[in-house]
Parts: sequence; C-alpha cells; structure tokens
Amino acid sequence: MDRLNPFICSIAIGIASCALAHSTMASPVWQNDWNFTSTPFVSSGISFYGPTAPVAYSSDGDVLFVGVNPSPFNAQVTRLDSAGNLRWAANLDNYSSQDYYQANALIANDDGSAIVALGDGLFPSIARIAPNGELAWARKVQALWMAKLPGGRLATRNCNKTRVLDANTGDLLWERRSAPNSNCGLDGLLVDGLGNLYSAYYQADVLHVEKFAVDGSLSFQTTGGSTFGGQVGALVGIDDTNFYVRVGPDLRAFRQTDGSMAWTIQPGDYVAGITTKDSPSELVLVGDDLIRRLAADTGAERWSQPLTSGHFARSVDTSILVNAGNSLIRLNATTGATVWSTSLPVVNGDGDPLYWQQFGGLANNRILGLASTYNVNKAAPPFVQPIDFSSGSLLALDPIPLVDQGVQGNSKVDGTQVISVAHDLSPTGPQLRIRSVDAGTGGTQWETIDDMALGDQFFTPQFWQPADFTIKNDLVAVLSTLTRPGNLAPADSAFQIGLYDRTTGSKQWSAVLYEPTQTGTYTVGPDIDADGNVYVVVNIDLACGSSTCSHTRMYKFSRQSGAILWNTDRAGNWLRTFELFGNDILLSGPLDGSNKTLARLSGVDGSELWSTTLFSGDGSYFGFYRVDAQHVIFSSAQNNAKIDVTTGAAAWIAASAPYGCTFCSEKGFITLPNGDALTALGVNSTPVVRRFHNDGSAIVEQWVLSPASPILSQSAHSPLLTPSGNIELMVRRSLLSTSISFHFIARFDPTTGTMLGQQLVTPMPLDAGSPSRYGYPLSWPMDGSVLATSTSIEAPSPATTGLALIDTSVLASGDLSAGLTVDTSAASPGQDVGFHMTVNYTGDQPITAAHLFGYLPWQGGISSVVCTPVSACNCSVDTRFGSINATFDILPGGTLTIDGQARVVDGSETNYIGVGTYGPTSLSEPDTINNFARSKVIQSLFNNGFD
Repeated sequence: MDRLNPFICSIAIGIASCALAHSTMASPVWQNDWNFTSTPFVSSGISFYGPTAPVAYSSDGDVLFVGVNPSPFNAQVTRLDSAGNLRWAANLDNYSSQDYYQANALIANDDGSAIVALGDGLFPSIARIAPNGELAWARKVQALWMAKLPGGRLATRNCNKTRVLDANTGDLLWERRSAPNSNCGLDGLLVDGLGNLYSAYYQADVLHVEKFAVDGSLSFQTTGGSTFGGQVGALVGIDDTNFYVRVGPDLRAFRQTDGSMAWTIQPGDYVAGITTKDSPSELVLVGDDLIRRLAADTGAERWSQPLTSGHFARSVDTSILVNAGNSLIRLNATTGATVWSTSLPVVNGDGDPLYWQQFGGLANNRILGLASTYNVNKAAPPFVQPIDFSSGSLLALDPIPLVDQGVQGNSKVDGTQVISVAHDLSPTGPQLRIRSVDAGTGGTQWETIDDMALGDQFFTPQFWQPADFTIKNDLVAVLSTLTRPGNLAPADSAFQIGLYDRTTGSKQWSAVLYEPTQTGTYTVGPDIDADGNVYVVVNIDLACGSSTCSHTRMYKFSRQSGAILWNTDRAGNWLRTFELFGNDILLSGPLDGSNKTLARLSGVDGSELWSTTLFSGDGSYFGFYRVDAQHVIFSSAQNNAKIDVTTGAAAWIAASAPYGCTFCSEKGFITLPNGDALTALGVNSTPVVRRFHNDGSAIVEQWVLSPASPILSQSAHSPLLTPSGNIELMVRRSLLSTSISFHFIARFDPTTGTMLGQQLVTPMPLDAGSPSRYGYPLSWPMDGSVLATSTSIEAPSPATTGLALIDTSVLASGDLSAGLTVDTSAASPGQDVGFHMTVNYTGDQPITAAHLFGYLPWQGGISSVVCTPVSACNCSVDTRFGSINATFDILPGGTLTIDGQARVVDGSETNYIGVGTYGPTSLSEPDTINNFARSKVIQSLFNNGFD
C-alpha cells in the first residue's frame, strides 16, 4: 500500500473548467507581529517549568538542546554546529493547550535533522525537525524515552506503552501496552544492537520484564522477582549480553536471550548507569563517590575510581567522560585509568552559577560541554564550552547566536492608538514590554522595554496571567502578577504596578508590593481616575496558622510619585471586578465576608458611600457592566438589575431565565446608541445574545443564534459596533472530540435576533503543522474591516501575538457544507478504516483557497489519499501531521471529495473522525453549522482477546 504521509499531494483531476473569475481570498490590509531577537532558550538544571531537558549530539559534533519560552510557551529546539554556529532554531507550539513546559527526549540525527519528544500525558507530542529546521512531521504520541532502531524506525516508551514509529513519516507502526493494572514505576527504554526493545513494569509487587522485536512481536515476558513493596527504580543500561534493572537496593542483570536473571548485586548508592563502547561492552555505574565497571557475566567489579560529587557520565569513543563536582574527568573505559582531569567553569560571564548538563560530540579532536544556569531568574544563554579531547584543555568560547523570539501580549485600542503589553524572560531577567501601534497604518510608534523591579530577587511574572492595563487620558497603567519559587524568601507572590506616558512610553514610576507570608495573588484592574491616580485591587492569601486566610486589598497610588495615598483591607471573599465612576469606586461582591453584593467607595479615602444586598441569596458570582456615566447592569447567577451608581437604587429587576447567569459566561458587552446594553455569551453549548432595554421596562431579550447540536460546542463573543451602527460579533463552533474549531464574524440583526451572514476569521490550528493566524476583534474602524489582536502560529517560527487589520469585504455569498462517511463503524488495531470527506458549495461566485480539515483519532498514518474535485481545482492535501489539511478552489455547484484510509494502531474505545470546512473571509454564509460532520468508530483495544 502506497503511503503518502511525508508528502504534500497536489491533485487536479478531470476538471473541464476551473477558471476563477476573480480571487475571493481576503488578506490583512496590514499586520504587525511582535518579535524580537535573543539567545536561544535552554532549560535550567533547576527548572521552573519542568525537569532538566536532555541534550543530544551528532557524530559530526553538533549539539542539540531544548528550552521553553514561557511567553508564549514555545518549546524551542536549537542545533549548533561544533564551532557554535547556528544551524537552526525550531519552535514547536502546543496548539492544544500552550503547555509545552516539559521536554523528555532528544535525538540528533547525523543528516542534520532531529527528533524531540515534548509534553505530558495530557498534551504529548513527538516531532521530527528537518535538516533545514522546518517541521517534517508531528504526532500526538507521548514519549518519555526514545531510541533509534534499524530500518529507519523510532522506539518510544511512556509510563506503560512501548511504541515504534516510522522515523521518516511519523506513522505509528505498532504499540504494546504493559499488562492491565500494571504500575508505572520503572523508567527507561533499552534497545540492543539488533533493534530489540526491552521494558519493565511491576504488578502486585512482582517485577516483570519484556522484550519486543522490531516488528512488535513479543519475544518474552517474564517475572524478575519482588519489588520490595513497589521500591522500583529504572532500566539502568544494556550491554552486549544483559540488560539491567534497578529494583530497590538491587541491581538485577537479565539475559537478553530469554529474560532469565543472570545475577543480582546490591551495589550501594549510584546515580546513573551507562554502557561502554569498547568490545565487549559492559555496564558502568556512576555514584556520588565512586565510578566502577561491572563484569557482564558475574557483576563483579572490573575496576573502580573514587569520585567527589559524581553527577553523570557518558561514553565517548573508547573513553568515559565523568562530571564530578567542578571537574570533567576522562577515563580509559577498559582499564579505568585517568587520561586527564580538568576544572570546569562554575559561573558564566555574568556571574551566574552553571549547571553542567552533558558532554559529547567528539569531532575534530574536541568535545562540547553544555551548561545552563540555575537559581537565576532569567533566560541566561546556554554555556557551550569546547574542550580539547586529547588534553582536556578548555578552548575559547564561541559566541552564542541570536534567534527570533515571540511574545504573548494583551492589546487594547483607544481612538487611533493601540497599546500592547507583554512579559518576557530575557537573558538579563524578566521584562515588561509595552508598545504603541498606529491603528490606521499598523506602524509601531514606540516600544518601551522595562526590567521588572524584583527580577534580581527571583520574582518572575505569572506568564499564564498576562499583564493587564488601562489607557486613560495621557497615561497607561500596567499591572503584573509576580511569583517565585516557594522555598525562597521573602514571599511566594507579589504584584507590580507601573505608570507610563501614553505619547512616548516613558515610565513615570513603578511599585512592587508583597507581604512576607503572602502565598497567592490575584490582581484586578488597574484603573485611572481623572487626576491620573491609579487604583488596584489585589486578592491575596496569607499564612494563617496552619492554613491560609484570604484578604482583599484596594490601593490608590499617586500619579506623581506612585506613593500609596490610601488602602483598604477586606477579609473574606475575593473581588473580581471594580470600576471608577468619577473618582469613586464601584465594587461587586460578595464583600467583607458578608451579604453585601455591590458597593460604592469614596475615591478620597476608600470609605463606603453606599452598599446593597440585592441578589444576596443568588450565590457568590456577581458582575456589572457600565451602561453610561450613572448606571450599570448588575447581574447575579439568576437575576439582573439596572443600578443608579449615585444612590445604589435599582431602576428595574429582571430574571435571567431561561438562559441563566449573565456574567458566568458573558464574553463582551456593548452599549447601543439608544442606551440598551447587549452581550454575547455561550449557554449550554449554544451562542446566545442578551439585550437589556434602557426604557425602564425591565425587558431582557434573549436569542439563541443557532440550535444546540450533538456534535458541536458553540458560543458567541466579542460584540462590537461598526461606524454605521451595525452589530458585529464572533461565533465559535468546535467539533466535539476533535481538534477542529472555527471562529466566524457574524452581523447580528437586533430586530429579528438573527445573524445576517457569517464569515470565517479564525481557524484554530488543526495539528502541530497547521499555520494559523487567529484574531479577536478590538474595533471596527470602518464597515468592511476589523482591527484585531492576532496570534500567529507557524512552526518553526516562534508563535507570537500582534495586530492585524483584516479586510472583511464580502465578495461571494454562498454555503459550504461538509459530509463524512466511513467504511466501518468498528475497527481493531492493524485495520485500515476508509473515510470519505466531502465538501459541497452553492454560491453566486467561485471561491479560492477554501479549506477542508479532516481529524483522525489515530496516529498510524494515512494512505491511498485521492482528491476528486467536480467543478473545483487546485486541490492540495497535506497529511504529514496525521490529519487531512486540504486547500482547493471551487465553483458554484462544485463538489470536492477526499477519500483515504487511516491505519488503526492506537486509540480509545470510542473514536471520532471529523471534518470541517471553511472558505476565505470574503465568503459570507447564511449559516455555518453545516460546515462540520463527524462519524464514530468503536475500537477493540487488542488484536485479539489475549494480545
């Protein structure tokens, strides 16, 4: 069977005519991504984001390492040649969760490519990076350990599964799961010279060892003695005869032929095991105070050498390199004799302490040592030390190259100016980046880079919580939540507030506040009053005996100096929102641990002017929206009211039934020209619009924009007014149990409660190789164009946020619909499931660059792909990343069908194949609920009842 996975297949079959009259592909009028250059990221030895990352070397001396850019959580893989020159830096973006904080394994291939395993059990990924740094393939396969096999295959192991992939295509060839109810307690994967795989697990206090051939057949599965009540360790190493397992105090040698135990010793403490590269190879144990080589036949000690603070070792040629304390020692692997010992640098050029990760890459009689920094709160560059292999002499350091980096920022528009704010972790420490962009042209007007105040004391921004800010008059106030490792004084968390000039970006002042026992911080705000003073609410947890106590603090900072003019302390419930009315503050509760739900405080001293207990019996979630200078819509989980903020009186009260809580799920409010308030939200997986009338009638109109669908999750968000008074909002539709999710712009008619047309603006990434630029509207500067904050994902470039002005002019009206059938509703591992994905188009104009996304739940590869267009053309299908990603042009009345087969290897009991289709932004569809289809396939988890 011909498998097309590594290629993009361009097909144009049997079309009489597909000459499009004009292009309907809308493109940004302008876009301004936010990038900068810095040294590559490398995970620190003591990492805030996961375990120490692996390092890999190629036979020609290249070094490969990985780090994480915490904003926006790119995994960055960098390859340097033996002279320290950059070969490439590839950024892998976790399209599922932005949670790539763990790198598990690396392989540096000699052709210049690399394989990297990332993520945890929830969001795993394994990817191959081509010699030019491009992404070759990626699969959703968890791999804690990897090893190359003969025949272009790749072995992986996670907690309880052994898998083999085609290293060239990424197709999962087979997987074997350890016995049901087995415990995940033995780390590692071992491979012998023939490509056989060895793994271990324990069950009911009994060790089990197993061997698989390259083709997945089971060679043996046998027991290996007690685990001493689950005191399991790891697979330590493999030589020419045995494989070795650490179990509690035991080191057990098992024969590769049949899994029988050859011998057992109790060698005392050791930190790692390696095997020599001489012949015959044997096991070497590295401990804190001793390194020793063991005879394969008996486990007896062949030689030993004392060490001081032994850390790790690596076999290089016929030698062993040992990192012990601040030294690197080269030993003769056969005799154990010391060839040389050299002292290593303990700090980098900035005085930061070094953590040596690995040594290797023998080429041109030199090796490379790679170190990262630890106990420093900055993205210190990797420390790459060349060492003469013959003498151990330290050679001159090569400069570390610069690579592109992205940021994860927030943006707000005010008039003709867009302000964007982001955090980053630079080589000098955490930074706050602020920039101003002209909303009309997209040009950057200024950018301020501000070192964060307590960066030298280990505080770092909470990158999952971007900085919030407010633009008012001639000022920008920026609020950041800070955190630090819990074992470092003086506190676990803090916040930083700063004031900046809106015209130039110059800093007026900044302040950092924390308390010695502060363990948690959640900030709200900031806001700026008419005099330029800044207000912040901070919810904190303080150590309180053996537990914690919650406090809510409000601060007023002076515009001139940043001095605290007053602050209040409220114990109990946390505040979620506040807003200034004049120079006074409106707070939503619950407040003071009482039944107060809404209050107005004096801006002069923070004293309470009035409060209300309205809706106090409705739960603990309250919010409000400013309608005008004197009124808000105030909502609980069950009710709504219009409140006069001068007195606290309710002008009207209305229930939220039948669609429930407003502020539990609202995603944007606007005020209409007549004073009505309108919000978009998602309720019970349906997009809903809610309108609060301003005429005193207490009428709250509610419309469900699309019916509930058993296959879709839906919501509405981001309503905005255009200059002509039209209401534009966003509708999200996500195909359940798949990675297919689209956001559409829709014009809403408040008279009929319907959408007048829907246009694609944001396709979320289908897989790791799907380029995506998704945006959320900031404003409509004119009808037919939307200013949006955007996130660009296009591996291997770094993901980053930015701004774009998107042309939404309608050039075609019509309907795209998706269909899907499968050849079977039940499948077993090893079986191919045929699928048939169809797109139909009716419309008044041809469209270009339409897309079909096909989601497949298995990682076994896609074959026999055929694209059959009827009144369509330019069909291009990409299957490199385990999905169907097709683009095509299509005429009115046209149809496109993609047939293929998906190999079932992995998967759960219930699997879904999905398809979604969308056109260019310039296509307006009357409805998009039919742009999706899904089919279920029930799967047996085993080839038969026993395997």
